[in-house]
Amino acid sequence: MIIALRHVLAGIGAAAPEELPPVPYASVSRWDGDDDRLRLAVWGDTAHLTSLDDADRRRHT
Repeated sequence: MIIALRHVLAGIGAAAPEELPPVPYASVSRWDGDDDRLRLAVWGDTAHLTSLDDADRRRHT
């Protein structure tokens, strides 16, 4: 889904960017925009998945 959204935001028919790795599960991607365009700011960030301490992990499982 994220790849499809990336193509739409880059312009319909835009080629798949080869330099981007696959999108990890549960990752966060973010686009920043100005008046005319959106640009990819964060791609496939998973830092939020490793920021839980052991007590938080037990509560969320």
